[in-house]
Amino acid sequence: RAVRNRTLDRPIPQTKWPCRRRQGRGCIECHETGRQYANSVEDYVAIPFRAASGATDESFHGAGREDIDARTIGTGRPFILELRDPRVRALDLSTFPALVEQVSGGRVEIDSLRFAPKSEIAAIKEHRGTKTYVANVKFAAPVDDAKVREVGAARKGRGVQQPRPQGRQGGEG
Repeated sequence: RAVRNRTLDRPIPQTKWPCRRRQGRGCIECHETGRQYANSVEDYVAIPFRAASGATDESFHGAGREDIDARTIGTGRPFILELRDPRVRALDLSTFPALVEQVSGGRVEIDSLRFAPKSEIAAIKEHRGTKTYVANVKFAAPVDDAKVREVGAARKGRGVQQPRPQGRQGGEG
């Protein structure tokens, strides 16, 4: 089973997003942080791993593209966290789900942790999972319940093609 993360709040990007105005160099709009968003799933997951391992940096490899304004729930999104130059390699993975939940303030969860070979990174990048969206809809005027059920039944099981946005900057991927 793949290692997975669930994003329980929004807006949290999956990976670090450099500020668009100055490509991550910091400006007035980003309060000199160089980042579009203050935190990411990558940050929340990496903080305890870097602290425990003494790693100098990390790379977060997540499956698919995550919408910034959507929560990732259900079974979650597969990912691999690659640590650069760790000083400690013997980590007790069972301690990290609670640490990530604590660091994120309950906004991100991880599970099914295991050590992964580097060869799995390519598979994560190619992963094409299925997304299920739930929407709450309000109508300006009353709508006939039978008509809603009829349209819903006609659409049931039919997927919606969602092309990747073009010209998007940032770390999502």
